[in-house]
Parts: sequence; C-alpha cells; structure tokens
Amino acid sequence: IKLLMEKGYREISIVQLKELQKSNEPFILINTLPPYFYRKEHIINSINIPSEEIGITTPRIIKPEARIVLYCKDYNCHVSTTAAEELIKLGYKNIHIYQGGMKEWKEKGNLTSGLRATAEKDFIEGP
Repeated sequence: IKLLMEKGYREISIVQLKELQKSNEPFILINTLPPYFYRKEHIINSINIPSEEIGITTPRIIKPEARIVLYCKDYNCHVSTTAAEELIKLGYKNIHIYQGGMKEWKEKGNLTSGLRATAEKDFIEGP
C-alpha cells in the first residue's frame, strides 16, 4: 500500500466509496476475488475481474484514464493490492483500493448482490 500512496494512489474508505456511488462521477468498482466468491456475494454494481486476470482483461475493456476502485474480502486480504500493482505496471493512474472489502461492507449494513445477497427480499441459498 505504501508504494501505491507514494505514486499517488490511495485507499478509499467505506464513507468515500458510498459518496462516490452517490455522485455523478464515473468509476468502475472491481471485485478482484475468484468468480465463485463474486457469484456468491458482491457489492452491487461491481464487476468481477479476478486478480490473476487483471493484466489481461482490464486493458481490453477499461481505458487507462478510468477511475478504478478495487476490493476483495477484508483488511487481511491482499488480492486487491496485487491487482492494483499490476494495473500500475500497465499505466493505470487513477486507482483506489477499498481495503475493508466485503466484510466491512456487510458489517456496516450495506446491501449486496449475488446468491447470498443481504437484501431482505432475497432468500436464495447458494452453494
């Protein structure tokens, strides 16, 4: 993370992420976990690009000037940091990491999507 901050990249807090979601500013929210975890549950309006595929997939679908927010499981998960480092090598300059990840997002009562979504109306049991 220190490397990211030295290069102008930064962590984004849950408050900042929610403010960004409410704003009209364009950004792309990427879940960097394997597809199984994404299908099971993810932050609403996020896309899934697993960390090991970030260097191949991202340049094909996302412009280098795009604002990107990466997240994974929680503060102990470094998958999003690895993905950010790969994007930096590829020339992406507007990268943010939401370190709280899925754990903090759910603990703070925010809704999710997927097979085990936290929305009250969803009673689907996943694998």
